[in-house]
Amino acid sequence: MNAPRHPPVTLRNLLLLAFVVLVPATARADFAARLAECPQLELATCPALVQAAAAKAEAVRDLVAVLERPSAPTVDRARAAVALGLLDAREQADLLHETADSLQGDPLRADVLLALARLGDRRAVRPLLDVLGGLNPTARKVAAQGLAMLQSPLAVPSLVRALRDGDPEVAAAAARALGRHGSQAGEPELIALAARPSAPVDVRVAALDALAAQGALRAAGLATWLVAAPERDLGRAALRLLAAVPVKWAEPAVQFALRKNGLRGEAALAAAALGMKTAAAGLVAAAIATDLQDDEQVGVLQALVAGRPVGAAAALAKRLPSAPPTQQARILRALADLGDPRVVREIVPFTESADPALANNAVFALENLTGRKLGSDARAWRVLAGLPPLPPVAAPAAPAPKRH
Repeated sequence: MNAPRHPPVTLRNLLLLAFVVLVPATARADFAARLAECPQLELATCPALVQAAAAKAEAVRDLVAVLERPSAPTVDRARAAVALGLLDAREQADLLHETADSLQGDPLRADVLLALARLGDRRAVRPLLDVLGGLNPTARKVAAQGLAMLQSPLAVPSLVRALRDGDPEVAAAAARALGRHGSQAGEPELIALAARPSAPVDVRVAALDALAAQGALRAAGLATWLVAAPERDLGRAALRLLAAVPVKWAEPAVQFALRKNGLRGEAALAAAALGMKTAAAGLVAAAIATDLQDDEQVGVLQALVAGRPVGAAAALAKRLPSAPPTQQARILRALADLGDPRVVREIVPFTESADPALANNAVFALENLTGRKLGSDARAWRVLAGLPPLPPVAAPAAPAPKRH
């Protein structure tokens, strides 16, 4: 009989679980909605989290009451433990240990141990290793995540064994945990896993990313081969590894990837890491490609700004009018960083954009390139650039007289 699965553990889900016991029932839906509005779950940018953190002392007191209440359902106690971990309530570590001990054999014990790992409590290492060897796949995955946080050398052999776990999510979590452990932790096994065609792509990607985090030079040869893999996610991970361990003999693989749709972002970053002067033309060509995807463009522009190849600013300025709006904003920021004032005339018309964000990016670029602070005055920028003035705005036509 298969062990029961639990919902996937994500940061957003953890936060929702954490505050479900803090907020009155009538306000929970409102909090969840406000949390979902946050583009990133960070205190600096999420008002809902700011409000919850401001009431930390009261929240911790309420959570402790849940954990100490014998009649509290197991799921509520696990949620309370998760919340204490997220609120960094280190003074409650002993209570969390007692809670974990009381949940022996329950898959939710892994969530309590993960809370301890978030607090940096190394007493959780051995219990997490026990859970990693258990029957529930979701609990095993959570255990691997906790061991990644604690980075104990004791965990390495068990994490290496978990690379062969029949559940792909557990194997991937184990690979990422080994990546966090540093140099050569399970390196041969990670290389073998990344090279295994029968392994799920997500697991192989996790292995390659772990090797990149370790700076595994011995994996570079495998990475050059996997760049051409039919699975683009695998090729991207291989290029991330080559960026982490740049070797000159990988340049042909990077040049190949610069011409491949879907790989150009990571290839550009690898070229920058390699210091590939021979990639200048390929970088410029990738930056102005009409089929360049948004996620690729970020890496390509970053590499262009780092390398500043000749003609990069002019090529970007020429591409600017026909690029998609989301890419236009990034191009404007890149032009500001490239620092070539010869492209001012191409940027000025964007100060008149109906999109405020695009107009603001144009002003930012112009002020950086010219040193002039003309703000959003589109007419002044036209004068500065020697462009013809804007046509006068036509007065609205008078209404025709009514006939009687």
